[in-house]
Amino acid sequence: MRCQVGLLAKPFRIGAIILLGLVGSGLKAHAQMETNLYSFGSSPLDGIDPSAGLVQGNDGNFYGTTQDGGTYSYGTVFRISPSGAYTNLYSFGGSPTDGNDLVAWLVQGSDDNFYGTTFGGGMYSSGTVFRISPTGAYTNLYSFGSSLTDGSGPVAGLVQGSDGNFYGTTQYGGLTGVGTVFRISPIGAYTNLYSFGYSPDGFNPYAELVQGSDSNFYGTTYFGGLRGVGTVFRITPSGVYTNLYSFGGSFADGNSPVSGPVQGSDGNFYGTTKKGGTNDEGTVFAFDMGLGPVTNNCKFSINSATAAFGAAGGSGSVKVT
Repeated sequence: MRCQVGLLAKPFRIGAIILLGLVGSGLKAHAQMETNLYSFGSSPLDGIDPSAGLVQGNDGNFYGTTQDGGTYSYGTVFRISPSGAYTNLYSFGGSPTDGNDLVAWLVQGSDDNFYGTTFGGGMYSSGTVFRISPTGAYTNLYSFGSSLTDGSGPVAGLVQGSDGNFYGTTQYGGLTGVGTVFRISPIGAYTNLYSFGYSPDGFNPYAELVQGSDSNFYGTTYFGGLRGVGTVFRITPSGVYTNLYSFGGSFADGNSPVSGPVQGSDGNFYGTTKKGGTNDEGTVFAFDMGLGPVTNNCKFSINSATAAFGAAGGSGSVKVT
């Protein structure tokens, strides 16, 4: 599991003028000013319609995607600094080899490159997995739809596992056409781990996976399960799948989750459903897998364990992972 500090951010900061006390109380007003960092569509070849959020890279800049626009009108990857310096890194070209229609977040890998998915495009017009460097060097790693049982149409982003591979879901495709879980290496070695089926299995996953403290991956499906309104599932890095829970088991239960779960420091998983609950307006749920508190997800190694340099200096290195 990669240890990092993430920021949920957008390409602008929103605030309001907030009065912290009544007149005469001695407290001063604190103003939070909104700053529009960049307006898309500033040139004919600029990206437009960003659908996903941003990820902050190790260099301090933010990286994101647009669903449309760019040189070929199929979407872009861009970089923007905290002060608003904007760079269009790549314009997607669509089929037959490039992806198009970007709706998922990027993720920065341990190699400092960014990885993502496209819903459409590629060799079979079923979506792609791609890699792009912070300077815009782009590689199409995989085109979905290479077989009748392959996944297609990923709407979720990727998560990098503790083994260095990336894991994700497709909304469609697989043996029954209702979605898959897959693994792909940073160089494009691809494995279809699981094909979702019909009830009581879940199907049509919309959300990213999360790797738990037990090294397994956890996710949700929007449809399927015992009552047809979604599930929580677990899958191992090798593809052993378990349907953990079917939503809709009571009047007050949630249903139809769009987002995936997150693991709290107490070891439980937390998430939301779009619908259901007492008021039929969605819920927040907790799911206990008995994993216990998460005390330390961060591990490191040093190679070599020691290194000596003379007073005059010298050459050599110590690698910290």
